[in-house]
Amino acid sequence: MAAGAGAGRGEGGGGAALRDREVSAATWPSRCLPAAAPVDGELEDVRWFPAEVVREACDGPAASCGLRLPGRHALARSVLSSWASSSEASSSSSSSYSAFFASLFSSEAFPCVSRSLPESSSSGQGEETGGLFELFRVGRREDDGGGGGETALALRWLLSPSLPSSPSTSPTEDEIGEREGLARAVEREASAAGLSIEALGGGEILFGRRKRSGKGKGEEEEKEETGGSVPPEERRIVLRSSSSSSSSSSSKSSAASNLHEVCACLIRRAHPLAEVAME
Repeated sequence: MAAGAGAGRGEGGGGAALRDREVSAATWPSRCLPAAAPVDGELEDVRWFPAEVVREACDGPAASCGLRLPGRHALARSVLSSWASSSEASSSSSSSYSAFFASLFSSEAFPCVSRSLPESSSSGQGEETGGLFELFRVGRREDDGGGGGETALALRWLLSPSLPSSPSTSPTEDEIGEREGLARAVEREASAAGLSIEALGGGEILFGRRKRSGKGKGEEEEKEETGGSVPPEERRIVLRSSSSSSSSSSSKSSAASNLHEVCACLIRRAHPLAEVAME
């Protein structure tokens, strides 16, 4: 499995494409679950969480996912802990991803998605940090000969000061160079971990914060508590088609949609408190 550098791959510029089983594995169970939404104003926010995220949050207060649970003596905490340690939870968390894929989610050497997000301004709404993202197929180096070994998917991004505020009709030289540089950097990262990669396609990514509802703490009070950073539950991440993959072809549009959905699911799994949108 060789590294693939360059813009426009997967989404419409040739090169490797996502396999159906990769799309199914990465987007399950998102496509099967009903939409989670508050009912009758009883709750402020409702969403689904992967079993491993609940399990991590149950293990201690310093969970990297940012999910905070009620105290250990609360009935709700007891119910969550009991479910997280059950066979049902174990089954739900292992039935989609392969063992190799699942291992990369907790890997420090080469995680599927970085557990840290770029800092964006905690003051004012609509301020965003832009960049490029690329999805890669990952395999073990001993499987390079096409032995059909297990593969996984990994998402990487690169902050890009040259990114336009809105998609353009053709890729700029800066964007092409940055995307190729990102692929080379990820290839080095993977090689150091004994892995090989293959570029599948990408687009543009924006990091910002959710729009305020007008409720809750004031901006100054929140800044004091968070040190000026954006809390995990206030994060908003937007994926949008790259200028290099613009196309009117329905098949290319479908491929790009699948790629974006897979990337969104990977981010939601690694950062379950953030709002992830696609444009």
